[in-house]
Amino acid sequence: RERGGSRSLSRNPDSVEAWLDDHWDFTFSYFVRKATREMVNAWFAERVHSIPVCKEGVRSHTESCPCPLPQSPRAESSAPGTPTRKISASEFDRPLRPIVVKDSEGTVSFLLDSEKKEQMPLTPTRFDSNEGDQCSRLLELVKDISSHLDVTALCHKIFLHIHGLISADRYSLFLVCEDSSNDKFLISRLFDVAEGSTLEEASNNCIRLEWNKGIVGHVAALGEPLNIKDAYEDPRFNAEVDQITGYKTQSILCMPIKNHREEVVGVAQAINKKSGNGGTFTEKDEKDFAAYLAFCGIVLHNAQLYETSLLENKRNQVLLDLASLIFEEQQSLEVILKKIAATIISFMQVQKCTIFIVDEDCSESFSSVFHMECEELEKSSDSLTRERDASKINYMYAQYVKNTMEPLNIPDVSKDRRFPWTNESTGNVNQQCMRSLLCTPIKNGKKNKVIGVCQLVNKMEENTGKVKPFNRNDEQFLEAFVIFCGLGIQNTQMYEAVERAMAKQMVTLEVLSYHASAAEEETRELQALAAAVVPSAQTLKITDFSFSDFELSDLETALCTIRMFTDLHLVQNFQMKHEVLCRWILSVKKNYRKNVAYHNWRHAFNTAQCMFAALKAGKIQNKLTDLEILALLIASRKIFPGGCDLCHSLLCFLIEEQGGAEVLDAMVIVEGGQDLRELKFTICKVLTV
Repeated sequence: RERGGSRSLSRNPDSVEAWLDDHWDFTFSYFVRKATREMVNAWFAERVHSIPVCKEGVRSHTESCPCPLPQSPRAESSAPGTPTRKISASEFDRPLRPIVVKDSEGTVSFLLDSEKKEQMPLTPTRFDSNEGDQCSRLLELVKDISSHLDVTALCHKIFLHIHGLISADRYSLFLVCEDSSNDKFLISRLFDVAEGSTLEEASNNCIRLEWNKGIVGHVAALGEPLNIKDAYEDPRFNAEVDQITGYKTQSILCMPIKNHREEVVGVAQAINKKSGNGGTFTEKDEKDFAAYLAFCGIVLHNAQLYETSLLENKRNQVLLDLASLIFEEQQSLEVILKKIAATIISFMQVQKCTIFIVDEDCSESFSSVFHMECEELEKSSDSLTRERDASKINYMYAQYVKNTMEPLNIPDVSKDRRFPWTNESTGNVNQQCMRSLLCTPIKNGKKNKVIGVCQLVNKMEENTGKVKPFNRNDEQFLEAFVIFCGLGIQNTQMYEAVERAMAKQMVTLEVLSYHASAAEEETRELQALAAAVVPSAQTLKITDFSFSDFELSDLETALCTIRMFTDLHLVQNFQMKHEVLCRWILSVKKNYRKNVAYHNWRHAFNTAQCMFAALKAGKIQNKLTDLEILALLIASRKIFPGGCDLCHSLLCFLIEEQGGAEVLDAMVIVEGGQDLRELKFTICKVLTV
């Protein structure tokens, strides 16, 4: 019976699948034991491709698999503050170019080298008159359009096709462009294309035409075709082009080229009908011209989309590369400003770049200004603009941009009358050197505060070096770039502020550490020992210049110090309390560090012993007053802080070991005393000698 059942199952795959579904434990065990790597990979591949198809794929998976899918707690409600994922990395699982590459020097960069893609050559144009050949030419043209994105080459071929139909003498193609103020104008992409003319000849001549002026400008503005029999009888015709080229225009057929949104993106023009109908264009010529211009519209649209994607990709690569360049250094504001200015000058081809940093304490002024010119890129100077060069910088526009928090683009500074200082400084040489200007605020991370202003002067043409206005692309790029600049500057300022705070904290703790007092127990112990017995100076040998303290303990050095004060009659003459003297000696000893090799308590004790020996053995004591003796022993002279005393080493330790200038600054701030200011001045003067 079992054999019969197995035969029936082998004959019916549906029954086998149903049996496997009913016996899930066996199916799972069999798959684990028998499945090969190819089967597992095929299972994964099928699931990967079936996931994004539709929601039914998920439902079918849950129905076919009895194991419940784990529910993520994030799926129901995302945590507050969690950014919503707008795009997944799996969407880029295609053979795209790498995000980062290495250049010829081995440096990692986001910028990719320009790739020259090999394209199929354009099909040679044939000029046949029968309709069958016209259809074949249309098919060839469609094939070229589908495989090429070069606007100039394709439109040149379209004009050659049109020439076989309407037989005009010359053809021209003008594209619609916009300047920085969003004013439209026309620029020739192909000019005077004739039978036998090459692509290089037709694309070399570049002519700019104003919007709504002349025949071409009128057609572009209205979006309607024009068929003119005699150009010189039409008042809209501009004869300047004929005067420049020396060509006589008679009949004109001019038609707009529109995109899918019915927007005029270009204008095509045919000049001087060669044969038939008295040298004028017919209605059939208009229809044929319009039909082929539809292909021009497709070419322009596809090429603009492709060019836009390339430019966007290139711009993103540039911004990423610039951002990585800025965030390499965030410890010095001067270094990061130099990098920003050098990058902007080299990339945007400007003559001058000035970065103004707003004063944090006074928002109405600038705390620092960094100025760089294109000639300084090869120099190794990293310094800010000197005061003698500050007169060359115009602060007015930066102040205006800081107050308005909006970018400012001036095509020609000399012709701009919005600002009163333009007329006042017309005779200024520096003002005359300023032609085009682009000024953009640098904001902080929250976008509600201006922390700086970036000012660019005189955009230069790459080939001729002439000054030209900044366009809208320059504005957009600079606005995007200053976002990274703002983050870099803000992070650098925060780092410098934290560094200053840490330095102040270190100095404060250093100063406070020297205000430590001896403990009461140590004071009582030394006081009791001193009251019991203090050896004489001769016994301690502290009057000898060959004295050595190697055999003495720290407590015995304190007893020697008490003996110095006693033998110099300082305790009696100044009525020093025994407890105060002991506490003072132990406090001075405590404020010295044991891990310092030279300026420690032993060095201070030896210095004081040397002065004591000079006073006693050298008979100097008889020449000085009690106050002078006390000053020599425990304090320094004003002129030179190198007197031999107990506190001398403590002061030298402050100066040489721990940045004395900062410590003394803190002391002046805390104490506010004139003596400390004079002491600081004297120390600095001595250290600079």
